[in-house]
Amino acid sequence: MQLYLFRIFFITIFAFGSLAQASKKSHEKSHEKSKPEAFQFLKQATLRYRKSEMTAMKVVKVVKSDLLGTETKFAGKISISAGLFRWENTEPDRTLIVYDGETIWNEQSPPKEFPGPMQVAKAKLDRKNKAQVMISSLLGGTSIFENFKVISEKLDSEQARYSIEPKTSDLKIKDLEIVVLKKQKEVSQISYKDDVGNITTMNFSDIEFNKKKSPNLFKYTPPKGAQVNSL
Repeated sequence: MQLYLFRIFFITIFAFGSLAQASKKSHEKSHEKSKPEAFQFLKQATLRYRKSEMTAMKVVKVVKSDLLGTETKFAGKISISAGLFRWENTEPDRTLIVYDGETIWNEQSPPKEFPGPMQVAKAKLDRKNKAQVMISSLLGGTSIFENFKVISEKLDSEQARYSIEPKTSDLKIKDLEIVVLKKQKEVSQISYKDDVGNITTMNFSDIEFNKKKSPNLFKYTPPKGAQVNSL
């Protein structure tokens, strides 16, 4: 009889233990499902750019050189589409960068005080000039996670700030940060330090998604009389 009662007691304890364990596992699974996806705001924002036929935005770029003690501000407009890229600055001087998928074109108007022919540089995309079209690598074409690794994520009520780094040494930058507006699913700022210590900060505004792609926007022909140099 005692052996029988012991067996009943053991089975009861085992049953309650199994139920408790199952309840714990169920709670853990439920908790896992309720946890936010890792880097979800960065994923959502960059996916929005990639799915857009063309995205256009205003940009203010500030380059700070501690070595020279200078700070230079540029203002213009950027357009990206499936890895193609166009950046036209209007301040302080007019400059234009176009990446057509094969060649980077860099056009610079001569200063007003030193008139002369338009200066145009052309080059194939390589590790030396990849930083010029970095925005296209981050927001257009392939997923950002294919070429970059997320180091940290900091969240507040409105923004998500990500520290990331390139997976290869082709891109000569460090301290790369991206700021995402959580509600809007937009990238509001990108900053980084180049190989000579200059700190570049780009702030984006008036972002327009799914604009109709102009067939000639990402094509470039040097203007007549321009001085063209191959790099």
